[in-house]
Amino acid sequence: MHARRQARRATLALGVVGALLTGACGSLLDVENPNNVNADALKVPASAAAQANGTLAALTRGAVQLVGHAEIASDNLVWSGSLDGVDRLSRGEVRDPYNEFLEDAFNGMTPARFMAARTIKQLEEFKAAGTLADPTQLALANLYGAITYDFLANHFDNFVIASNQREAGDAVGPDKMVTLYDSAEAAATRALTSVPAANTLLRGQVLAMRARAKFDRAIWRKLNPSGKTPAQPLVDDQGAADDAIAALPLLGSDYRYKLEVQTGMGWGNCFLPSCTNSRREVIFNPALATYNYTTKVMTVALKDPITGQPDPAVGQLLTEFVNGLTMSPLTVTGSRDMLLIAAEVALAKGNTTEFTSRINQLRALNALPPWTGAAGQPTALEILIHERRANTVMQGRRLNDMYRFGIVSPAWGATSEARVCPGSLFPITNGERLSNPKVASVQPACGQ
Repeated sequence: MHARRQARRATLALGVVGALLTGACGSLLDVENPNNVNADALKVPASAAAQANGTLAALTRGAVQLVGHAEIASDNLVWSGSLDGVDRLSRGEVRDPYNEFLEDAFNGMTPARFMAARTIKQLEEFKAAGTLADPTQLALANLYGAITYDFLANHFDNFVIASNQREAGDAVGPDKMVTLYDSAEAAATRALTSVPAANTLLRGQVLAMRARAKFDRAIWRKLNPSGKTPAQPLVDDQGAADDAIAALPLLGSDYRYKLEVQTGMGWGNCFLPSCTNSRREVIFNPALATYNYTTKVMTVALKDPITGQPDPAVGQLLTEFVNGLTMSPLTVTGSRDMLLIAAEVALAKGNTTEFTSRINQLRALNALPPWTGAAGQPTALEILIHERRANTVMQGRRLNDMYRFGIVSPAWGATSEARVCPGSLFPITNGERLSNPKVASVQPACGQ
């Protein structure tokens, strides 16, 4: 092997000398690289699918970073390693613009937002010119845009979307972040117009995402301005429930729409799958579950409130997560999500019959006995809160649920933002503040 390496080096050296001595060849850098692709290639209609796929890849990289940090800040994960910034997140310090891990989340979602907006615009131009061969690509681009805007509004207290490459733009503003849900809903509505009639699954995915945008917007309104726990935490948005119910038969009984992590997507100092399953910087909250990576045994601590046994939904989701190792997928939405939305809206309206039907439809997916509200069983609100945690674990929903239901993590410090200012979300981080003169350098106070 050593001799072969020497031979290869000699051949390479002769090649370089030959190139230098051959005047007709010009500069060594004067070559055509077939792998170089400039921005003009994006104007070619045949690139539509590649652009949609690129948008999905950017979203996946950013979303896994973002959701991972939201899970760390909630009571689903706890700090166990050496990363100080992760420890601060676990202790509820969620508004620190200097936290390097929040910087990763911001820097991941910024290109995701840019890619979504640019791809949608370009594919709309193809459609207008009659050169978009497959309208499914436009539907997908809009779906990815809807997810992006929804995730931004769910997890950031402010964001910059007006910047354009090297052109600085203004921040949205804390009180205007709710408009990103409007953008998510609008993108999903546009997507529906491009879904081929035969693609019922895609139509279900889009309807589910539109339901999420409407539902999450209602949660945002309950938590903003930050600093208080809402007196009425339940979401009463019939539009969200209608979309959820319409999506269910299209998705199937237990479908989940997931962002699949591919090789090379992991980046930053605490990418959720590797930070948990490989480096063990964070672990499952022992009150939720523990996993032995040597014996590969999952022990679920969270009990179903009716059977008193380990909740099977938690075991199912966490087992999938650990089995994914450094490429665990991220669930965006799905059938269980839709059942939870329909159930909550029914409960908010006082429709106990509909609530009972939907919550038991959900429980039946794990062969759990039905909830009846009888003596000795949890209340309707208690079973809803439990089922939301059990069925959306590792999906980034828990922190806002904790805020609206008045749940406090034992790990949160006495003066942490998460404890003293319910509704606190991630900030525009320091890198953007330093590079963008249109962004304020001071973090707004609680309630602003």
